[in-house]
Amino acid sequence: MAKIPSASSLKRQRTNDEDKNASFTWTISDQEVFECGICYEALRIPVYQCRNGHIACDSCRIKLIGRKCPTCRQFFFICRNRAIEKVIELLQVKCNYAPYGCQETMAYSKKHQHEKTCQHSPCFCPCLGCNFAGLSDQLYQHLRTDHNGSLVDFKYDERLNINLNVNEGHHYFREESSGGQYFLDNRRTGELGNIVSIDHIGASKEAEFRYQISVSSKKTVLTFKYTRHGNGLDDDGRIKGYFFMPSELFGSNGRCNLEIYIYK
Repeated sequence: MAKIPSASSLKRQRTNDEDKNASFTWTISDQEVFECGICYEALRIPVYQCRNGHIACDSCRIKLIGRKCPTCRQFFFICRNRAIEKVIELLQVKCNYAPYGCQETMAYSKKHQHEKTCQHSPCFCPCLGCNFAGLSDQLYQHLRTDHNGSLVDFKYDERLNINLNVNEGHHYFREESSGGQYFLDNRRTGELGNIVSIDHIGASKEAEFRYQISVSSKKTVLTFKYTRHGNGLDDDGRIKGYFFMPSELFGSNGRCNLEIYIYK
């Protein structure tokens, strides 16, 4: 667990050397010193500490009531750390997406909210085993050049027809007005059939959407509706909210027609 950072870990810039009441701006290069030493999330006010100065966030403090500090093994003494709270209020940090072009500097307490809507948050390639990350336009070029893919244009709330091959891994879609990008993930599960899902490519602020998939054969019509919140994988990497398509829905040529609607 991290202790209270020393003054040497901070760069202090005095805005007026002659005025004793001048304000100070604090800039930190290593933001890990302001992470909770238990859950490693960014500290938010209120901040608590044990009698030896080991810091914990409010959520972890509740879990430690009547228990020992994980670092020094002393019983956790519930005490607010007003000094570190004041520093957090004054601390200015850069966005985590600075490598992707964001030049914003903000109060530490506002960093989390900023990054939720940052226009420079990277888009990650949906192809298994690919670690590419970049802006939306860069991802589009990456899919075309490195994965031999093409994006099919569509409009929200309007039907999108896709002819799916039983062994085809992905289809990529781009919304005509907003430029929002999505992909259909098709995975073979053996002789029983396939699992199909649709996910968003891009910033988390756009990750909530609804979609509908319909497929039909001579005897069967199946429709799947799902609302996607955030990433389409759970903590163990398993797909959330998938559509199971029995093998008989694919024709003798191993193909079927999907009717897809994506709603915002």
